[in-house]
Amino acid sequence: MPHLPWLSHSSLFFALALRKRRAFRIAYFGVSGCLLGCSGGAEPEEETVSRPIPCEVQQVLERNCLRCHGEEKQYGAPYSFISLDEIHRVRGGEPLYRRMLDALEEDFMPPVTLKVEPPVQDISDTDRDVLIAWTRAGAPEGEACQ
Repeated sequence: MPHLPWLSHSSLFFALALRKRRAFRIAYFGVSGCLLGCSGGAEPEEETVSRPIPCEVQQVLERNCLRCHGEEKQYGAPYSFISLDEIHRVRGGEPLYRRMLDALEEDFMPPVTLKVEPPVQDISDTDRDVLIAWTRAGAPEGEACQ
């Protein structure tokens, strides 16, 4: 064995013990993985259930937003509002519903100047109020439309 002045005997024993323990872990987890893999497979995954958007909010989104912010985003829309999970997704350091709130309060959305057919209609005060109240409350889930 080469002379290594910086390596004490206790360090050498510790290094050898770690090496043996590593070999044990590799063997143990390798065998365990094989046994688990051969035991008939994993349990079926739970089906994910998306949280419902409240019916009134969903109707407002359908009337005013989903034309561009739907499943297939159109006219340069950067985000989709098709699910509560999407609306709660963090983008740019904040959840999307905060950006929705800013756009509504600043009258940035909907973009009535967009040149499309049929033309984009401005959102009614009632619909705007529904979305603003919902986003200010943290965009909670609610009872879905039937």
